[in-house]
Amino acid sequence: MNKRFFFYITFFLISVIVNAQRKNWIYLSIEEAKSEPEKVGELDLRRSGLQEFPEEIFNFTNLEELFIHFNEIEELPDKFNVLVKLKDLHSNNNKIKNLPKSLLSLESLEYLNLSNNLISNIPDSIGNISNLEQLYLSKNNLENIPKSIEKLSALKYLGLGYNKLTKIPESIFKLKNLKALTLFNNQIKEIPEQISELSSLEKISFSDITSIPSTFRQLKNLKILYSERGNCAFLVKQLPELDRLENITMINGKLVEIPELQNLQELKKINLTGNNIKTIYESIKNCKKLERLVLYNNPISDEEIKLIKERIPGCKISI
Repeated sequence: MNKRFFFYITFFLISVIVNAQRKNWIYLSIEEAKSEPEKVGELDLRRSGLQEFPEEIFNFTNLEELFIHFNEIEELPDKFNVLVKLKDLHSNNNKIKNLPKSLLSLESLEYLNLSNNLISNIPDSIGNISNLEQLYLSKNNLENIPKSIEKLSALKYLGLGYNKLTKIPESIFKLKNLKALTLFNNQIKEIPEQISELSSLEKISFSDITSIPSTFRQLKNLKILYSERGNCAFLVKQLPELDRLENITMINGKLVEIPELQNLQELKKINLTGNNIKTIYESIKNCKKLERLVLYNNPISDEEIKLIKERIPGCKISI
């Protein structure tokens, strides 16, 4: 009994010490960090009113996480090569226009968020960030993506929404470990047949798509599907074969009916706002895990809603 008690006490004290050490690594201002530059592992300068990137940051050579989002920074200095331990860079919601070569050569980088800036060009050297797992480029001025992105073999999450892309770059289909792809609010009208090559894909979002290939049904790991506007008529026919889907959103998709979804035993939520659906119970009656059904702006009858409530009592309905 005494040994067990001693073990727990020892474990508790070690946990306290480790947590205390970790806290000493987190800094919330440049001035605080400058006092012990070698100990700075995480620096959080979000919403600090910064108009320039603080050059002092390059003295923190043990820095692993840097938060500089929601500032007014226009330029990133070309000195990131000294931050050899940097893993996460949150630089979204600034006014950045260009990316320095040294940043795109950091092999240690795993997370890079550049969303909501003024970037119009991604250099080819982005393919050098060999360990990058998450890349967010939404809400910029991008018209294309460099072919070198196909070298990011570790990439799992790619955000490209709210740009000016007219097609999905073929290089993206080389990303075999990609789990999430955001394409929403671009000028893309077609999903190419190569979409099936993204065999690890679990989440995809797009809008205004008018053409979807039959190969879309081969995305067997897909869990979350988000589509807005465009024509979803052909997409909806492939739903029964995507049996791992948990969340389906098809808003303003010109839909008049939904096929039987009895194979979708993991389905929890369906959002069909802004379509022309009159009946749906027969399509969803075997979806045992369904928790949420959103049917705003559809000509669905009160009788149909009553039937769903009676037969699927665990499902919350919004109309």
